[in-house]
Amino acid sequence: MHIEPSIIPSLIAAGSGIVTALITGLIGKRFANIKALQDKLKLAQSDIGYLLKVEEIHCELIKVHTGESHKLRIRRQAECEGVAWSGQFTPGRVRYSGRQSSGRLFGLFGRNKEHSEPRKESNSERAETTVEH
Repeated sequence: MHIEPSIIPSLIAAGSGIVTALITGLIGKRFANIKALQDKLKLAQSDIGYLLKVEEIHCELIKVHTGESHKLRIRRQAECEGVAWSGQFTPGRVRYSGRQSSGRLFGLFGRNKEHSEPRKESNSERAETTVEH
């Protein structure tokens, strides 16, 4: 097949236009997906905040009746039943993550070690959470 030299620049321009449109579409879709994930993350963090508030109120009611909140004991029992909480999404950490994440994907990149590892239980909490299995 022989192509006229005079139409080669036009073919290159058309091909580059198509490639540019494809790349722009892919990048646009990627950013739309990131935005949707960010919205879901904010909603999940809000739900976690709600559940932690429910736990706090429930523990206050238990404390009124028994003198202890039993929060850590109840959490330990939940762990014994096969569910675990990383401790990464406490209300304070969610607020901190929201301040640190502007311009970055969910604040996951560039975080310091303190906010990327699960919460460690202190000795006083451990002593308080003895649960019969």
